[in-house]
Amino acid sequence: MSLRRVYVSLLAVAMVVGPAWWLLLTEDGRRRTDAVMLRLWGRPEVALDLTRLAPYGEAELLALYNHVQWTCATRAGPFGQRRCVAQIGVFNGIPAHSLAFYFRDGRLSALKLIYRRRYHDALLRQLHRALGEPSREAGVLRWSTGHGLLVVKARVAPSDEVALIWIVPALRTIPATEG
Repeated sequence: MSLRRVYVSLLAVAMVVGPAWWLLLTEDGRRRTDAVMLRLWGRPEVALDLTRLAPYGEAELLALYNHVQWTCATRAGPFGQRRCVAQIGVFNGIPAHSLAFYFRDGRLSALKLIYRRRYHDALLRQLHRALGEPSREAGVLRWSTGHGLLVVKARVAPSDEVALIWIVPALRTIPATEG
């Protein structure tokens, strides 16, 4: 067998095995594969610039994400009087479960994203790139986004809910339980 033929054969094997290896065995590849599969299964993607998130009006925000099937209800709670929730597949490239918008006096007062546990570190890297270094307090990472405060746990235990929360500054405390 000539050297050229061996080289071509090895190159062909690398072209077939390389992408499959990356998609199945690397964290980034698995995240991208999961995101594509969730989109194929009909779970919507939400792209939201957290640095520009502000107390938008409910109609304005839901119109912006009209490709998502929202379920809204009036329900008084610590985040506001009204909640709109949707099952989603991907949030800013991170596989997710659900997204909830909370409104107080018709304006966005909080956001809660439930994402997939295995992508906690990927989400933290994304937040560090977009928002810089967070402040750390009692195992919680906090970023100021100009119009609000973004909060996520530094580490998640198997029993923890994996959630990212954004709240407007008027809501000083973060409730332990809010659906």
